[in-house]
Amino acid sequence: MSIDIARRYLIVTPDYDEKSAGIWVLHKLCNDLNILQPGTAYVMCGKTNPDWNTPIGRDLANLMRDGILIYPEAFNDTLGHNGRVVRYILNKPGYCSPRTKVLPVDDFHLCFSRIFRSPEKPADQVLFMPHLADELCIDKHLPRESMCWYIGKSSPIYNENPNRAPKHIGLQQICWHMQEDHILLPNDRSWPLSALIDVFNRCKLFFCYDNMTAVFKIATMCGCPTIIIPNGMFQREEFEQSEWGLDGLAWGVSELEIQRAVATVNKSRAWYEIIKREYWSSLQEFVKKTQMKFK
Repeated sequence: MSIDIARRYLIVTPDYDEKSAGIWVLHKLCNDLNILQPGTAYVMCGKTNPDWNTPIGRDLANLMRDGILIYPEAFNDTLGHNGRVVRYILNKPGYCSPRTKVLPVDDFHLCFSRIFRSPEKPADQVLFMPHLADELCIDKHLPRESMCWYIGKSSPIYNENPNRAPKHIGLQQICWHMQEDHILLPNDRSWPLSALIDVFNRCKLFFCYDNMTAVFKIATMCGCPTIIIPNGMFQREEFEQSEWGLDGLAWGVSELEIQRAVATVNKSRAWYEIIKREYWSSLQEFVKKTQMKFK
């Protein structure tokens, strides 16, 4: 599809960090926009992924004057506001900061997921980006004997922000349930993907206290049913209607939920294929909408 891209994009982002899903998405957006049309997008940061087409914006004066700025919702207007701003909403409004509950209504609101839409203003568009190495995250059909656990960023152990920390979770509580052969994944995501894949191919269940992480989809793609321990961030109905769905995922520890997760975990790969097919048409729609809005 031919797309007329008259205004270039400048994406304001931290330095590239493959362990941060939000940062990964921002840099990948730049790369993918440049696949649609080379020279279309730039990043404003100091470090990029050398394997991607993510040039650092050097011509800031012209980009600021004529371009479209893309900010993650948690960022202030670091470079200012030129009247052409896209807010890429990468988390639930208000989760990272109370001020992100209400974003400027004249900006273009782009949500990473349907469940991140704000009640104050309907999203202009949803752009859910495939973000798993699906060629690596596979079920190797190995014996599954252990269980694994992950606290993640939704735990007060990770972050003491009272707006984010579920009060009922503590490390001691988790340790009571863990057995000697169980595996506690490091909270700093220091393990490489290959190590996670190995663990998820040896575990029969994964208990995840983080209600919004790519880790549980890596688990299900590897054939490991995941039990999400609800922390109040989302309701089951919200999650069921999200792009993630509930195949391979149990919402809480009820026997029926776990049985359903075990029975549907083999559907995770088909789900991901659908996501990949829909992404590029959604990206083209984003370009057309923003070029029209800010022409």
